[in-house]
Amino acid sequence: MKNNQFYSACGLLMLGLFFTSCSGTAPSVKAISGTYLAVSESEWSEEIDLKADGTVIVRKAEWLAGDPGSRTTHEYIGRWKLDASVVEVELLESKGGGTVTAPNIALFRFDVRLSLEELGREERLPGLSRLDRSDEGSSISSLAFWRKDALKGLQWP
Repeated sequence: MKNNQFYSACGLLMLGLFFTSCSGTAPSVKAISGTYLAVSESEWSEEIDLKADGTVIVRKAEWLAGDPGSRTTHEYIGRWKLDASVVEVELLESKGGGTVTAPNIALFRFDVRLSLEELGREERLPGLSRLDRSDEGSSISSLAFWRKDALKGLQWP
């Protein structure tokens, strides 16, 4: 095993142990706070940034194929709260040209070991999966989101 893979594996193990030890039977706000990314190979990105103070920022970007200079970004600001392992995100305002559309509340389940199987991977990382799958018209998609710091520890082809 290469050194960087070893350190990545150790980092993921420590992150998992951190979440497990912080959570007891239910995760804490402090343990869940952080940035979560939806993974895509296409011309868009989406991330949810859960701040420890209860603020949430959702960032969505899109661009034309082969033209990263055409990137447009929309940022939505709101609040979030935790009930057991359910994360409720409520968007209150928009910055960067987007509009907050109803429904402006999304429910996610936090999972310390959310599968990456939909991406063709065997790993499990801390993440958020949407509970209310109806994202029609919502400013937040119904995709799965994984912790950004945990994703960075993986080797990608």
